[in-house]
Amino acid sequence: EPENLDERFEELRLAFKATSKLGAERTFPMLRRAGDELILVVLPQPTLDYTQNRTNLYLLIATIFTTTWAGSMWWASYVDSNVLEMSWWWLRIIITPDVFFMGFLTFSLPLMAILGTHEMGHYYYAKKHNLDASLPFFLPMPPMIFPFGTMGAFISIREPIPNRRALLDVGASGPIAGLLVAIPVTLLGFWLTERNAVPVPIDSGDSLYLGSSIFFGALGSLSELFYPSSGDYLSHPVVLAGWTGFFVTALNLMPAGQLDGGHIARALLGPKSNGLSYTVIFLLILMTFYGIPGFGPPYTGWAIYAML
Repeated sequence: EPENLDERFEELRLAFKATSKLGAERTFPMLRRAGDELILVVLPQPTLDYTQNRTNLYLLIATIFTTTWAGSMWWASYVDSNVLEMSWWWLRIIITPDVFFMGFLTFSLPLMAILGTHEMGHYYYAKKHNLDASLPFFLPMPPMIFPFGTMGAFISIREPIPNRRALLDVGASGPIAGLLVAIPVTLLGFWLTERNAVPVPIDSGDSLYLGSSIFFGALGSLSELFYPSSGDYLSHPVVLAGWTGFFVTALNLMPAGQLDGGHIARALLGPKSNGLSYTVIFLLILMTFYGIPGFGPPYTGWAIYAML
């Protein structure tokens, strides 16, 4: 294997990029190993420009709407709004300005800040490594189907990532950036929960009980040091936004497939990461039917995550 292979290949890759900017056909090089030999392969590069059809912008607007819609439902439940007593309240809530605005302010805005920062972390490092990357594609989802109004977001990188260092930087930067926003958002939510002190209703059978994690629980304990709880209160919608941010981050960090965790595993372990990926998928299928002994019951959602 030649010395400074990564540096020499990077020079070649950038040279291909430079020629495409001068009008040549858009192509990119790849190194493939065949036994003890390295073979240079040149492939055509997709030319679709997402900025021209504004797909990113339309999805962003739609996701702001669906997360605000979801947030307004959380807010209406939190303050026990009169709109909950109306027929078709989940539609009427859209035309209830004060509730809809609070849904944006207390849920959509902090959640979109977490998800947006996560994806821009990926985008920044993709550009830093001279990769052809798109701006984030947000995934809207009506809150009647998924209670948080979005399935997250992703960026599209339209060429192979050249080396493990770039793969690690791009894969790890998103979760780290997202956590830097999710932590203060969650702490703010805990403070608002204690400050407003909305008691849990006696008949709380339809309430949503949030699962916890070591990290989320640690933030709750930290909040208790400064704002000791004096009772059981409903979680403020900002807490839900922070929890959703942690959930999306945890899901993305599973070392499987095209998830961030899968990229990090490939960067650190190389081909050995394939075995880890299959193991994670197998465990998810097992948890679908048997749950996690001592921690949680069977949950069909694990099967969906395995397919992802």
